[in-house]
Amino acid sequence: MLITATQFILSASCNKNDTRPCVNFATAYSFKVTSEFAVQQETYNIGDTIFLSSNFPKTLTDYTTINNQQIDYSNSVGIYGDIGFAYLDSITHQIKPAKDSFAFVPFVGNFVERTSNQNQGINSKYAELSTTYKFYAGIICKKKKLLD
Repeated sequence: MLITATQFILSASCNKNDTRPCVNFATAYSFKVTSEFAVQQETYNIGDTIFLSSNFPKTLTDYTTINNQQIDYSNSVGIYGDIGFAYLDSITHQIKPAKDSFAFVPFVGNFVERTSNQNQGINSKYAELSTTYKFYAGIICKKKKLLD
C-alpha cells in the first residue's frame, strides 16, 4: 500500500523597506490561511494533475495576541509556502521522500527549489496582487513510488 502525504507551511520575510511586520524579529505571529488541493480523490494515476490554490489578504490577524493585532504584509520581500512530499512504506512503516514522483507547474506565483532536503519538498512563492497574495499551481503525478 502506498500513501502520499503533503504538508504546507507558510512563512514570510520583512517588507522591502524594512518596516513592519519585521520590526520585532523575536515576535512570532500566528495566522489562519487556507489552501486547497483539488481534485481530491482516493487514488491518482500517472499524468493526473492535482491543483493547489491558496490566497489571502495582505493584512492578516495575529491570533497569538489578546487584541488580535492586524499585521500588514503589503510590499513584502516574499511570502513562501513549504510543501513536503513523502510516502509511507507500509511494509517497513518508514516515511520516505517522494518529491521526485511529481512535476510542478506554477500558474500564479513560482516554485523555488529548496537548498536542503531537496527530495522531500519544494518552496512556493506567492504572487503579490493588488489586495491579496496568491499561489496557484498544478502538481502532476509522474511516477509510482515502488516499495523498497
